[in-house]
This record gives sequence, structure tokens and C-alpha cells, in this order.
Amino acid sequence: MKLKSNRNKSKKIVVIVLAVVVLLAVAGVIAWAVNQTIEDNKLREVQEIIISNRPKSEYYVGESFDPTGLRLYAVAGTNEYSYFVDYPNSDIKISGFDSSVANDSLTVTISYMGLETTLFVKIKEAKDEVPPHLVSIEICDFVTTYDMKYWNTYGPSASGAYIKLTYSDGSTYGDLDKTPLSRRNIYDYEKVVAPGTTQIRIKYSENGISKEETITITITETIIE
Repeated sequence: MKLKSNRNKSKKIVVIVLAVVVLLAVAGVIAWAVNQTIEDNKLREVQEIIISNRPKSEYYVGESFDPTGLRLYAVAGTNEYSYFVDYPNSDIKISGFDSSVANDSLTVTISYMGLETTLFVKIKEAKDEVPPHLVSIEICDFVTTYDMKYWNTYGPSASGAYIKLTYSDGSTYGDLDKTPLSRRNIYDYEKVVAPGTTQIRIKYSENGISKEETITITITETIIE
């Protein structure tokens, strides 16, 4: 009976030892899995960001930052987990842009997932606005019919006539605030020896730009009262 009891005790000890071994093995596997997960997460964690595609880099004073085209390359531990991020993206933050004054090398900070990188932009003085320039003229209310006596004595009359001016921005000047036509604007008129037609040129200059209009004049033999 005593021998049988000893055998039972031995079996229990073996079972206990095996259970401890199994528990230690399971614990080891769990610890390894946890450590492996931590290592994997470390590999996936973004280690560096690089500007892969730069947005607009030159601005005039007063302009707003234009992030169009901005692309980041996120290096996540190993290239196996690296990827591109395009703007707009809620995780991309932009700071440091200030176009209130001219600056040849303004630093703009780009941040993503707690990391930062920079790009440099140039802020230029505000470009000069090109004022509208004269593109055409129109002669209005100009007398185009004269009798020979009046024409050969006085030539063309500028009385009551005005010039309508059209500018490059589409604006016009002349209907309300009329630019009176002057005799000094009229060129190339000559006396005639018979009724018929003749031509004159009317020229107007403004800010170094000159425009002309040719007008046909009718000459009658009958005296026009």
C-alpha cells in the first residue's frame, strides 16, 4: 500500500511540473507577442517627414499661402511602412506664413504626426498695378458736310464735337464727361476745287499713346446756311 501511495505522489509531482512548464511556455509566448507588437508599432511609427512635392514658393505682399500640390513622404521606421500624404489632410498643419512684408527667405513650418519640416518661400513687393491704357477713340457729333465756300475759308469745324475714349479695362470716357475735340486734333485737310468728298485725320494722344480716326467729309457746291 505504501508503494502505491508513493507512485501517486510521483504522478502528482510530474503533473505539477508539466503544468508549470506549460504555464511558463504560455507566458513566454504572450511576452514575446507583446514585445513583437511593440516592436511592430515602433516600426510603423513615423520617424521622419520629407516634402516630396512643394507648393507655390513665390508670393507678393498681401497674398495668402497656397498649399496646392503639397505632398509629404512619411518615413515610418522602415521603407516597408513609408507612405505619401497629400494636402489637404487634417493631420498636416502649416504655420509661419506671413506676407505682410517682403522677405527673400521666409520659413514656413509643415508638421505631421508630431514631426516637423520646413520650406522656404519668397515674399516680393506688391507688383505695380498697370493702369488702364487707351485702346481706341471715337469721334462724336462731328460735322461731316460743308459747302465749298465755308470749307475753303475755314476748314473743318470742331464746334460741338467730342472724343469718346475706350480703355484696356473696358471703361469708356466721353459720353458724360466729354473730351472736347480741338482743331489741333485735326490733320490733313486741304482746300477743294470741286464738290465731292475728301478725308481728314483726327488724332488724340494720352500718356504717350496715340490713336487716329479717318473721317470722310462731303463737300457741296450749294452754300449751307
